[in-house]
Amino acid sequence: MDYNKAQAYCFLEDLSLVNHENDVELEIVMQILESNSEFWLEGSTFIATSEEDSCFTMQNNLVSPQNCSDKHFAVCRSRKSYAPTTSTTTIRSTITTTALPIARLENCEIIKLLAELNDQRDTGSEALSINDGTAVLICFNANYGEMKSCEIFDGSNTASTHSTSKTHMLGGLGLYKNQPTTVGCRYKRHKVAERMSSSGWLELPEHPLKTSVHNLVGLDNGAMLLLGGVVSRTPQSTVWQLKNDEWTNIGELFQSIAYGSALYSGRSIYSFPGFSKDRPFQIQRIDLTEDEDFKKVELISSFGSRTEFFLFPILLETRSNDYCL
Repeated sequence: MDYNKAQAYCFLEDLSLVNHENDVELEIVMQILESNSEFWLEGSTFIATSEEDSCFTMQNNLVSPQNCSDKHFAVCRSRKSYAPTTSTTTIRSTITTTALPIARLENCEIIKLLAELNDQRDTGSEALSINDGTAVLICFNANYGEMKSCEIFDGSNTASTHSTSKTHMLGGLGLYKNQPTTVGCRYKRHKVAERMSSSGWLELPEHPLKTSVHNLVGLDNGAMLLLGGVVSRTPQSTVWQLKNDEWTNIGELFQSIAYGSALYSGRSIYSFPGFSKDRPFQIQRIDLTEDEDFKKVELISSFGSRTEFFLFPILLETRSNDYCL
């Protein structure tokens, strides 16, 4: 289809063309499509009728402008939520792009609260339960790549708190020595790790790789695990441990994971991938010993196909009668 047909295709589906300037969107597009795929994008600096400026192709895993023809297909995204889709591929996600509201899940109903976030948060933001589950730490975002700000929601109000020294968009938040910790960055692609203390963020030993979109899992013994992630646009399967201020490779998953979520329960970590270079996606369980040393990895089940996946799935540990969850 030509550029006008691509716009029309997205519009009729209540979608819009993906913006090439959004790093997260472009990352997902490049992971989904085959190499040398040709497709239409739209950026805020481009003129809608300028076909030559809005046509891109993948070359060596990079997206670059090319001469246009009528053989390219549309890459669309939801106007309200982060859910790119093409004329042949559908991608679903529960992540909204930019929002200030705060909501609570109560008795199977999502209730919007009067309190709001202080800063814009989106797909590049991170959140972590702190203070024994009585508060939430929220940091960073994707639309403002340099953002280092953090805030705390205590169930009633939000308050700004210490900012990190580096931006950590999609660098995760986890507990190390029972203190919030973040590692790496998708936007800046650095190795920096920081831990939040009462006086501010303190630098930790750098991670060996420029990683992002991984999962950070704090352990009861004060150590922290880093699962999977993306390095140089390649999903990873390594399990890293930060313990005694030292990074160690302690194991491998059966399948690479990125843009996923993890839940720690009963000396096991349940890992749900949002994306992997392999299909179908594997839900994996990492079993630890009573001393929380790495023991083994088990495959639980598989889901998804090449044309469908789910980013940052929300995981909750519930009682058996909580059927709405």
